[in-house]
Amino acid sequence: MWSDGQSGKERAEYQWVSVSAITKEKDVLRMTLKQEFIDMLHLIVDPLLAKNEDMICGIEVDTCRSICAKYDGEDVTYGNSYQCEKDMDACAECPYCKNAKVDVSFSNCCDIMKNYCFSGKSSIDGVVSINNRKQLMKEISELKLEIEDTKDRRAEFGNKYRQYLKYASEFMEKVKEKYVLLFEGVSTETVPIVFHDDCFYEGKNPDFSRMGSLNVINDSKQNMINIYYCMEDAERTKQSIRHELLYYMLYLAGYKYEDDTAIFHYLCDEYDAHAYKEMPEKEEKLYNHLKNALMGYEKAKQITHIKELDFVATINSMLLYIGMKENCEDVPDLYRKVYESGKEAIETGEELKDIDVERFLEEMRKKNEFALTA
Repeated sequence: MWSDGQSGKERAEYQWVSVSAITKEKDVLRMTLKQEFIDMLHLIVDPLLAKNEDMICGIEVDTCRSICAKYDGEDVTYGNSYQCEKDMDACAECPYCKNAKVDVSFSNCCDIMKNYCFSGKSSIDGVVSINNRKQLMKEISELKLEIEDTKDRRAEFGNKYRQYLKYASEFMEKVKEKYVLLFEGVSTETVPIVFHDDCFYEGKNPDFSRMGSLNVINDSKQNMINIYYCMEDAERTKQSIRHELLYYMLYLAGYKYEDDTAIFHYLCDEYDAHAYKEMPEKEEKLYNHLKNALMGYEKAKQITHIKELDFVATINSMLLYIGMKENCEDVPDLYRKVYESGKEAIETGEELKDIDVERFLEEMRKKNEFALTA
């Protein structure tokens, strides 16, 4: 209450002092909450960093961030939103991209990115406002659980990653050992394969159906295999690994390697690698010729005792025949001879397919009996 004796100037000075005191009190509270929050973050993060050298966490204080107002307040300081069709450079001109000064910014690479202010409610979505200790403790508790969950998931992902790399290397060795003629020049020492716990994105649209891809870089022998969604189903992931590695090995060896080719379908059948694209008529004919020839040689094995080693060599030559690219000029003479041999082997095998094994063996038995009694 003002006394009647106080002048307007005295009243104004009193108001100014009162407002200043309140402002100062708020600033002290803001700084106290802010420092307490930073200290608690360090108590959570520092022990984790000490135990795990591969872990990356960043705590920035009084920093500027770029926030995308269009996509849920996502932090786009170091890259555009995965939902946005524009590239990162376009963010600077985008009306939805807001630059904001935040009191604290926390991130652990790409999994968690959070920004905080301690002075009232932020006008930008995506920046968390903390104005009292209750809000502070709630946010710290939730963030701690999120960090620990991410840590555990990263550890599990690391173990899976090593297991899948070992599986990929062993699979390549297995295939090369059997089909040495096809893959003689393919190195299995280094497998250029990357595993992702996220799904594949077609542009900005998630595609949960695609489990893998082979990216050829500049039409050279340098390339990269990607395996997506690898944490959800181990058996499906291994099937994707087999699929992409067969694709990769055929590509490196210089044969037809597309998903709709006869040789790729045959190898996918053998190794349960899921060849899902239909073959065009020409490739389907080659595939059927090969399958018929293999049936013929299986029958021949029953009556002529073909050695397994010779049988595998025959399969190698037949696969080389159906897998050789058309108009391929840079082929050594040896491979051209094997190509011709594979073509003849398929023709012979298809003739053998029509043999009645039981009848043949019965006739042979009768001839032997006649010879013994003669």
